[in-house]
Amino acid sequence: MRQSDWKLVMENVWRDGQPKTRDDVKIGWWMRVMVFAVVGMILARVVFLQVVLGEQQVMVAEGNRLERVLVMADRGVIKDREDRILARNIDKGGEVVREYPYGEVVAHVIGYVGEVGEEEVSQGLVLGSRSGKMGVERSEDERLRGEFGEELVEVDATGKRVDLIGKREAVAGQSVKLNIDAELSKEIGRILAVREEEKGEYKGAVVVSRAGTGELLALVSWPSFDNNLFSGLPGEGKYKKVEEVLGDGERQPMFDRAVGGNYPPGSIYKLVTAVAGVEEGKVDRETTVLDEGEIKIDSYRYGNWYFDQYGKTEGEIGLQRALARSNDIFFYKVGEWVGVEKLGEWSRKLGLGRRTGIGLEAEGTGRVPDPLWKEKLTGERWFLGNTYHMAIGQGDLTVTPLQGNLMTAAVVSGKLCKPGLVVGEEGRCEDLSLSEVGREMIVEGMVGACSEGGTAASFFDFPVRVACKTGTAQQGGEEDDPHAWITAVVPAENSEGNRDDDYANGVVITVLLEASGEGSAEAGPVATQIARYIVEKGI
Repeated sequence: MRQSDWKLVMENVWRDGQPKTRDDVKIGWWMRVMVFAVVGMILARVVFLQVVLGEQQVMVAEGNRLERVLVMADRGVIKDREDRILARNIDKGGEVVREYPYGEVVAHVIGYVGEVGEEEVSQGLVLGSRSGKMGVERSEDERLRGEFGEELVEVDATGKRVDLIGKREAVAGQSVKLNIDAELSKEIGRILAVREEEKGEYKGAVVVSRAGTGELLALVSWPSFDNNLFSGLPGEGKYKKVEEVLGDGERQPMFDRAVGGNYPPGSIYKLVTAVAGVEEGKVDRETTVLDEGEIKIDSYRYGNWYFDQYGKTEGEIGLQRALARSNDIFFYKVGEWVGVEKLGEWSRKLGLGRRTGIGLEAEGTGRVPDPLWKEKLTGERWFLGNTYHMAIGQGDLTVTPLQGNLMTAAVVSGKLCKPGLVVGEEGRCEDLSLSEVGREMIVEGMVGACSEGGTAASFFDFPVRVACKTGTAQQGGEEDDPHAWITAVVPAENSEGNRDDDYANGVVITVLLEASGEGSAEAGPVATQIARYIVEKGI
């Protein structure tokens, strides 16, 4: 209170040095109360503004000038078995993006990255960061992405950075090394592209692995796409924009046919029937079947391809010759002797009807049918004719190209291996305890298929004795072309660089061409070119 105000109050209490009257004093007392009340209110307001609101204002001011900034971790590099770069980080106009040097030939197995969406935040990922969306980029995302860092920075009123208050360093992601051979994959892509130029558009897949270990050397799906497009980089091949890739519903270039396509295997399944016949004691070196061109059961007819196409028969035929000639009559009878239950059991032992363990989300399971499955699905009983169809790889049986490849490797090596996509995952194999004599018989038949008089004419003059089995799988209606299959084993090199008869550790090549015709005429030449590259490069 100012001094003049206080003087005025005192003058109201005292007059000429004497106290005022009683009424004057009462009035003065009330005035003093009012004065003290006003002063108290003013002091309380000052305290409120300076103490209570002052702390809040400080907090607001601090919050405005301090910001947390996410620091992205460097994503790990993906390499092939020879340390060739398959995925790396590059700078694109001040933004770090993913580059894929081998593009479409390994696009399905490598995949691509994209921004984290709302659905991934609940999984501990940060909105606005990037994560793997497909292939190894997805399956190995946790290893590749590393750990985010953080900076606490001071900014002014305009948002301009003023000072760095503190920092937690990001931890770079780990590199991932694959068993894939990038140059082999590139050659396969070239072979498939040339075939398309010569014969028109088609769909298919190629799988290459090493028997006895499960190392995956190539997984190529056709048609493909350039995963660089998903990083905003130029792409090679047919598609030049992401929208073109996503919009091609007819060819479906993003569909991984090598691991996700389910197809009737046709005659490559006769390898399973052969194993079942030998291991169940129904077939040995002396076992023969008389091929008269067809088997008739009531009004149903089950023919052999050789009789149906050329009107000829094979006469008495044993296992090795039946494999070499892909004789349907022989395998009808083996399926009948073994029975559908044992066929199904050996199918599953050899890796069919279930995922292989490759770890890629796109993987299919295939299907091994049985009487219970059929009755539940259709309400119909299982007949002998269904067993005949299954024994030659037809009917409701389906496999993926990867399953067909690993099944072949299991037959020649006696070990069912999980696919070793990432280095260190190979060698996860189960000994199937197959008889040595039985495996020798089957391999002899497979070598016969790739030799003069067999079904794989493209291998007849090949410099190495390849073991193989062709397949022509009926699908769709009578007017639809069959799927073309071949699965072949190039024997391993010995210490002197020769490829004699070591099929148990050989390189397995499986080719599927959708709706392309006979396996021997269409898939065979593709496999032969791949085998030639493998031999020349010492793979």
